[in-house]
Amino acid sequence: MFQMRLRLFATCLAILGFGVSAQAGQVTFTTTQAGGNVQIDSGNSQVWDFAVTSNAFAVSQILGQFVVKDGNSTSAPIVLSLYDTLNTTGHKSGTFTPLGNLLASVAVSQSTVTNQYASQNFTMSGLNLLAGNYSIVLTSTTGTNGSQQYFFKGGDLQTSAQGINLNPDNTPPPVSTPEPATLASAVVGMTLVAGVMRRRRAR
Repeated sequence: MFQMRLRLFATCLAILGFGVSAQAGQVTFTTTQAGGNVQIDSGNSQVWDFAVTSNAFAVSQILGQFVVKDGNSTSAPIVLSLYDTLNTTGHKSGTFTPLGNLLASVAVSQSTVTNQYASQNFTMSGLNLLAGNYSIVLTSTTGTNGSQQYFFKGGDLQTSAQGINLNPDNTPPPVSTPEPATLASAVVGMTLVAGVMRRRRAR
């Protein structure tokens, strides 16, 4: 009975859009491709910061679609990693040590990438990204000679997903406060649930 009441209560709140987190599904990131031939190797990486805003649903999957080629002699995969903090958007030269905790990563093997530019998919699933600051980082441990490097069509990060800020700072996203109308709807919903429960007890 108690579990049934909880399910009724959660369903009511979900219908009202109040206080219940939902999965937003896939967020796709691409680049403007304004800066071709950006190197990725053991001495070069690329960082993009982003934020999930306070009014967004939780992000359950990230798809990075980047146009990549290699120099025919790459010796390691190219990897997209997700971190739970900002790492300052930009191309990084030298040894790069990311900040924050690694949340997920996905590798595209060197055998998949050719010496012609083509779109490569980096898919990270099973996520639960709530409001906050994050970063994705494109790296590889391959060599730094031209034939050993990866190259991608760089540029500004883009996404069509709602609730994603591509220009975040280090200020935590504000906690959203329900509007009066939303609070009133919630009260009405809880009253309806209470009425249903009373009728069931009366039986």
